[in-house]
Amino acid sequence: MRDTIAEKLKEFRALKGNDPALKKWLRDSDLWYWLYTTLRLMGRPLSRQQIVKILEGGLDESVPMGMYRFIHGCASVYKDMEECLEMQSSPDVRLLKRWFRLSFGEEKSLRDNNPVVYQWNYVPPHFREVPLALSQLFRSAEQSEEDLIDRSLTLAAGFLALYPFGEDSIPMAGFLIMYEFIAAGVPIPSLTVGEQEFNGLMARLLETGDMTPMTEMFERSLLNRLEAVLQVLRQAAEEI
Repeated sequence: MRDTIAEKLKEFRALKGNDPALKKWLRDSDLWYWLYTTLRLMGRPLSRQQIVKILEGGLDESVPMGMYRFIHGCASVYKDMEECLEMQSSPDVRLLKRWFRLSFGEEKSLRDNNPVVYQWNYVPPHFREVPLALSQLFRSAEQSEEDLIDRSLTLAAGFLALYPFGEDSIPMAGFLIMYEFIAAGVPIPSLTVGEQEFNGLMARLLETGDMTPMTEMFERSLLNRLEAVLQVLRQAAEEI
């Protein structure tokens, strides 16, 4: 599957060009694809149509008001990520806390307790170990020679294993993947799993250390996203 992804990425880079309208569409679709995944994994699913409508300033009476704050906050996070990349900033706890404040509208600290993550049948490391372990994780990711998929998943999985922000660790891990993909100029995929399936993958990963099922799911998700993007870019090329 990696060879097919590489071929799609090569075509994507050849077709994307510098058209302002296409660049805006790619950026906007990055955001709604990421939100579509994140809200599902948080147990607060919305349709893509609802997400797009809210991002465009519309109202949907069926959507709780708190979701509006989060969705528009994530748009602010995306903009902040672009600015951070211009300064060549690497992910760290300080950045994650800022992204949490932008998206959730409140401050967040690293956990100061030792929870059991029942949905993963998992006990994370002691909270006093988390700050140093996070620093080591971010340093390792920065020095990694893995490709984008493996590096992103290693970083996100390592982060989730530490469970540093408690129940909010999942959207924060998503921010890390998002940042890696924006930095690489690669369209952000929407994961092909829901909350229950994702929890099953995480439980298996934490029990066995085997990244293969999670990686295969992510590869399928990226392949689907690239094909959807390429359909738009091919059509735009034909119209020129």
